[in-house]
Amino acid sequence: TPNGAPVTPAKAPSASADQKPAAPTLQFKSVSLDSNKELAEVCLRFSAALLPDAKYQDYLSVDPDTKLALRVAGDRLCLGGLTYGQDYKVQLKAGFPAAGDLKLAADEPVDVSLGVRPPVVAFGSAGLVLPRESTLGVPISTINVDKVAVRVYRISDRLLARLSRDRFQSSETYLYQLKQLADDEGTLVWRGDMTVPNKPNEKAVTA
Repeated sequence: TPNGAPVTPAKAPSASADQKPAAPTLQFKSVSLDSNKELAEVCLRFSAALLPDAKYQDYLSVDPDTKLALRVAGDRLCLGGLTYGQDYKVQLKAGFPAAGDLKLAADEPVDVSLGVRPPVVAFGSAGLVLPRESTLGVPISTINVDKVAVRVYRISDRLLARLSRDRFQSSETYLYQLKQLADDEGTLVWRGDMTVPNKPNEKAVTA
């Protein structure tokens, strides 16, 4: 100052006593895919449990436009009805609600990419297949498979009692034990490769 008096720095403004901290908000966490269904289901996980009765269709949009089946599972919102091999852009809208009055503070874009469905070879049931004499064959379901290797054994009624899945610790052990029993006590009727229809990502049933 002109008279040489010391200058006192200005103090930063202090927060008022009644100023409240920012309210917690809902956070989007991750995406997971269930590829075991005919139409894919993608689940979006959040930082809090969702509301079973909320109309979440009002808080999201999908491009390309798709008729979705929505399902709440804890902290996840699952989107059913999606098509394998398709990319989607999901837009979560600000205000998307969750338990505890939590909401998304802003719009949240989510990219969802559905690749090729994993290959599957399966029978129609989890147990042994016992075809009637009048049937023309045993149905085998396949997905994204061109050819399956098949062995057909004839086994006795006595052997059937030894082939219960619950006697083995894992599916790998079961299959190994099943092969051993069939080779030792069964009669190989036919062995070879069977060509099956293969339309990408769709289930085919071949007898």
